Parts: sequence; structure tokens; C-alpha cells
Amino acid sequence: MKPPAPVYKFDERLREIPESKAAYDAYLSHLEKQLAIETRPAEKASLLGDLGVQLRCDNRLDEAETALREALKIITTDRLGTRRQVQQNLRLANVLQWQGKFDESTPLFDETLATCRGIAEALPYLDFALHHSGKNLFDQGKWADALKRFEEALTIRKRREAPADQIQSTEQAISETKKRLLVPRK
Repeated sequence: MKPPAPVYKFDERLREIPESKAAYDAYLSHLEKQLAIETRPAEKASLLGDLGVQLRCDNRLDEAETALREALKIITTDRLGTRRQVQQNLRLANVLQWQGKFDESTPLFDETLATCRGIAEALPYLDFALHHSGKNLFDQGKWADALKRFEEALTIRKRREAPADQIQSTEQAISETKKRLLVPRK
């Protein structure tokens, strides 16, 4: 039986913190077991993507990067579509961001944003691309640019009546960003 995905809260750096370490560990164990037996490309790529997210949240960044690059390889090889490509690109860009590889994360976020704006199949990921690319800018201290992305993401999320947790995370990102804009840089 599949355990529920862990619930996260966000710290002042806008990074996910699992509310329950036990729930996180159970979910991670489940993903690893499923991945070991899965043979269907789409399902394997999905599991690898979810695993990459969970490993990132546990700060196991090299393992997360490996899992996400493997997911992207499967998506490309098996031509699993733009939506899957966009989803995993966002996840990989997050890992690169957390690793401080902004020279890689920023272009990947920008490319993914362009895809979301230009290809109808990817449009449902636009608010995610805006929100997460905003976090990438936030981590670089580019708060005014981050704020613009967060505000655009929030507008889209409210318009599409996104789940409350997505709206709340973007509102928190806006609040944290505004705090930094009000404090002079040293």
C-alpha cells in the first residue's frame, strides 16, 4: 500500500521541510521499492522524478540530480512528451539551484518558462515555472525580479483556482521577498 506523500512547510529561505520525518522516510522507501521493480518507461520516469524531489528535500542533492537526469533521459529516449519534460526540467533546475549552480539553473528555468509560454501542452506548468524560477532568483538575492515572478504565478494560481497550498506557498514567497526588499543589503 502506497503511503501518502509527505506534507511540507516552507522555511524563510522558501525551502521545503517535511512536517514528519517518519512520513518522509516511509514515502522515500516506497519510491525506492517501486523504482526497483518498475519497467514501464513513463512510470519509471515519474518515479524517478518524485524520488528526485524527495532527495532534494532531504538535501541529498547529488542523488537527486542523478535521479532527475535519468528521468529526463527516459523521457527523451521514449518521447514521453513536453509536459513530462517540463516537469522534470523544473525539478532538475531546483536541484541545481540548491547546489548553487545558478549558471545552470537560471538558463534551465528560462528555457522552461519559454516552453510554457510558447507550447500549449506546457501551459499548465506556467505558474510552477514562474514560482520556482522566482525561488531561483530569490536565492541569488535578485528580489525585485523574484517578486515579479511570484506575483505573476499568484495571479495565475488564483485565476485557475489552484489548491490552497499552492496559493499559500506563493503568498509566503511574496511575503519573504518583500521583507528582503525592505532591508538594505550589507
